[in-house]
Amino acid sequence: MATTSGSCEPRAERLGLYRVKFSNDGSDLRFDGVPSRRKDRVLLLVRLLYLITLRVFGWLMLPARSQASNDAEIMVLRHEVAVLRRQAGGAKPDWADRAILAAEPVN
Repeated sequence: MATTSGSCEPRAERLGLYRVKFSNDGSDLRFDGVPSRRKDRVLLLVRLLYLITLRVFGWLMLPARSQASNDAEIMVLRHEVAVLRRQAGGAKPDWADRAILAAEPVN
């Protein structure tokens, strides 16, 4: 283990690197320095509950909106769709697509 002269802490730990340890029989791997999975699960659960709460309150606010608000949102969404259709343009077939279309019999 390489240490610096001013620190008794191993260099790998100072750099945030983790060491892999094997059990005596070689069947078990352990990563030293990796945070516990329990903490990650709690954070995931808190985030999930937060997102569910936001969605439920959003649904509860829908009936309280006025008709003018709904009409304005529909107009904005229609405008966004029109802009996206102008930007996307048409699909341009490449040479393989044109060859297949040319080989199809016309009925």
